[in-house]
Amino acid sequence: MRSSRLILGGLGILFTVGVLMILSLMPADDPSAERGGAEMRAGLAAPLRIGLIPELDVFAERRNHRALAAYVQQRSGRRVELVTDRSHGSLLDRFARNRIDAALLDPLVATVAADHCGAVLLASVEFTTPSGSHRAVVFARYDAPLRTVDDLGGRSVALIRSTMAGELYPLYRMQQAAVLGGDRPPELIHEDTPEAVIAHVVAGRAHAGAAPLGVLDAYTQQHPETRFRHLDTSDPLPRRLLVARAGDTAAELRRIVIAMEHDPQGRAALAAFGATRFADSPPETLEPVRRMMAVSEGNLRERLIAAGAGREEDQPAPGRGN
Repeated sequence: MRSSRLILGGLGILFTVGVLMILSLMPADDPSAERGGAEMRAGLAAPLRIGLIPELDVFAERRNHRALAAYVQQRSGRRVELVTDRSHGSLLDRFARNRIDAALLDPLVATVAADHCGAVLLASVEFTTPSGSHRAVVFARYDAPLRTVDDLGGRSVALIRSTMAGELYPLYRMQQAAVLGGDRPPELIHEDTPEAVIAHVVAGRAHAGAAPLGVLDAYTQQHPETRFRHLDTSDPLPRRLLVARAGDTAAELRRIVIAMEHDPQGRAALAAFGATRFADSPPETLEPVRRMMAVSEGNLRERLIAAGAGREEDQPAPGRGN
């Protein structure tokens, strides 16, 4: 009996010593463990896919937006993928097919996404550069016999396909001036970039063109020998709007981006793509765009929707936020 008690006592001592050894080998609490857990949860959760349409250099813009993606990923606990598309129509199609959750869009495309693809407006991006406000300009070479949009009847006008500054606004103004519906309607030349529009005007292949004012100003700074006359300039509109699919993701994403300007890490992420903040934007922000579409000829809304309808899946690989 005594030997049994000795054996049980020895086993108890061994068990206690084993537990103490295991506890001594366990790491102390540290913040990196919590971060690691968050990263693991981000890897397991469904990714948050944010669509982009590059204005100029696709590689530079993806690189600049990775800081934003990394910040949203850290704050949301979800892996963030940047999805770069080639056209506004195909990006709208991604919304319609639930292939993206949010997007940074031109005001025109954001309005169509809100009206036809179930997107909700979250915020507008305020940029640090002079082109931060989306101000459109209709312009001509300084030596051309043109003074205002009223003089564009029978002339050729280069436009940027399916954009606020490059197509919707100039069509709206030409419609207001009775140029489009007149006896001598202008010849409309559609291009994909503001650089192509400016090149048409400089070379004399188009009498006039339309582009974002900031892009035209940047061109004249680089080519001081070239002078343009502004035939018409719009009031400012946001250059980029953040929209998302309605639901919990939209509410969370809005909360994260609106708070970025108050967080040192958020400000650093904003600076990486040339922005100062995401500003709160009520749904009424889109009303000026809707009024222009109601007046303008050109069926921009229908063309944008048709451009993405029935398309095959694009090749661009998602860009990881991490």
